[in-house]
Amino acid sequence: MRFLIMSVFAVIILVGCKSETSREVSLVTTPDGHQYYFMPILEKGVTDITITAAWPSGWAYEAGKNQAVPYVAADVLVSGGTAERAPQDVMELMNDRNSYAHFYVTANHAIGEVEFPKEHRDVILPIVREMLIDPQFDPKWIERVKQGWSAKQLEQSGNIDYGLANFPMATYFK
Repeated sequence: MRFLIMSVFAVIILVGCKSETSREVSLVTTPDGHQYYFMPILEKGVTDITITAAWPSGWAYEAGKNQAVPYVAADVLVSGGTAERAPQDVMELMNDRNSYAHFYVTANHAIGEVEFPKEHRDVILPIVREMLIDPQFDPKWIERVKQGWSAKQLEQSGNIDYGLANFPMATYFK
């Protein structure tokens, strides 16, 4: 009986959600033939745009690879600047426009997310595009992120050294 009541309640909630047309997911194809899922969220008062993308990756299953590299590379990717702008300039521009970019990895995906007010899309999207197409792995920023990441890992893992002294980070993203 309890299961039946919960099931009816769940169906009522789901039926109520069905009328929310701004939450429908559709498969879209770019002019270049790339497919992606698109879910617009059109709600009164919402002024930010969030774009999330996930790229399949098998890095965690490749023997002989330094397992820390993707984590460090993900941090450097969004903080490494562009060919035209220094890392600190990109971060300042994003902050000034209340924008946020984050890139992280899981065992089988690299996931990127950018959020920004819609009035800044003409400024933010070209910068994010450039960061993804031509990542700038600035050695100073790599070292800074490696040191921070290593310190955090040492603190959390009981002083296990992940050997971040030298690694071919660019090979994970090119």
